[in-house]
Amino acid sequence: MDRRLKKSEPFIQAAREMKGRNIIIQIAIFILIFIASQFVSGIVMYIFSMGLSLINNVIAETELLELIAILTLFSTLGATLLGILYCKFIEKRSLFSMGFIKKGILKEYGAGLLIGFIMISIPALIGIATGAFKITSINREMSVGLFLLFFLGYVFQGMSEEVLLRGYLFVSVSVKNSLSIAILTNSILFSALHFKNPGFTGLAAFNLALFGIFASLYFLKRGSIWGVGAIHSIWNFAMGNIYGVEVSGTKSASVLFNSVADPNMALVNGGSFGFEGGLGVTFVLIVAIVLVVLFGDYKKQEYFIKEKEELNI
Repeated sequence: MDRRLKKSEPFIQAAREMKGRNIIIQIAIFILIFIASQFVSGIVMYIFSMGLSLINNVIAETELLELIAILTLFSTLGATLLGILYCKFIEKRSLFSMGFIKKGILKEYGAGLLIGFIMISIPALIGIATGAFKITSINREMSVGLFLLFFLGYVFQGMSEEVLLRGYLFVSVSVKNSLSIAILTNSILFSALHFKNPGFTGLAAFNLALFGIFASLYFLKRGSIWGVGAIHSIWNFAMGNIYGVEVSGTKSASVLFNSVADPNMALVNGGSFGFEGGLGVTFVLIVAIVLVVLFGDYKKQEYFIKEKEELNI
């Protein structure tokens, strides 16, 4: 795979800014960073929960649970900041080397939202075509406010995982190792981080690793964290709050469509883990990886020149 790949400008910049570490040490540090990020998120959630306790008696239990889920998504902002601070002050890397490119943010993010929505909609259509998944009705009891808050929450959550896995780990490992090893490392770890989720299966693990490979390749070629962050966010949001299925084993009540998945066709629809545990997602991700490798364009160097000067901080 390395024959078709080359380091884009943020990766080249990272190699100038840091020496790189042994991959085992790099993985160990990442695990510590991840554990620390969970601790930070836990503190943020504790603060949020104190506020929720004040309104515990004035809202329905279902809405309270939804608010807790939303606040959990928002709490991932702490992990994003921790990853950035580690890269900045320990690895001495610039924001530019993490893919924080200011030029064309709206275009990159908008394209990512469209691509991610199309990608996760295909497994839904496969499920409908095979009878494995069925949309039964529009959820007329949906809270528009909670629905929009979920979207904003997933904006933070999707970006958080991309900053840690792609902007930080992928780039750092690539400094001293081949791109193929760096891609596989962050993708396998991304999958492993979900093993405690309800309904986790071998196929789910494989699909999550495939998503990590796709996200790595997309980030590598675009050089911007914004697009892949958008793909990740809308992938989760559309799956959970538009199509009404589990997101890595977790289901929401604030959904646009009421839907059912045939438990006898879990191999297709993913069962209790959601689409990510089914062959529909396997198909989509394999096709997406092939398309990115064969036809994905690298950003031209001129695109990054001014950005390096402004974000080399």
